[in-house]
Amino acid sequence: MKELYKYRNLPLSPTIVEELILLLFEGQVTTRETIISEIKKYHISKGGIDDNVDLVSQFKKASGSLKKKGLIENPQYRYFKTPNLKRCYQVHKKQIC
Repeated sequence: MKELYKYRNLPLSPTIVEELILLLFEGQVTTRETIISEIKKYHISKGGIDDNVDLVSQFKKASGSLKKKGLIENPQYRYFKTPNLKRCYQVHKKQIC
């Protein structure tokens, strides 16, 4: 069975934008405009609500939070860099990284 998008039927919020930045742009240097555009497309395609929120504002709040956590850099105006996150998985009660 296909897993449902956990933000289905919800509008974008800074918290959702944070998660999607890390999911969709891990290890990349990308413009703010591209991030916003791709997050909106992804969210809507998965069943999220497009309620015409100010995505620039949502992005600024999300990126500010990620900067404080050390999970995004702003190397140049309007460009953002996310680190390669070491992803770990739980398999038969063992952590595999």
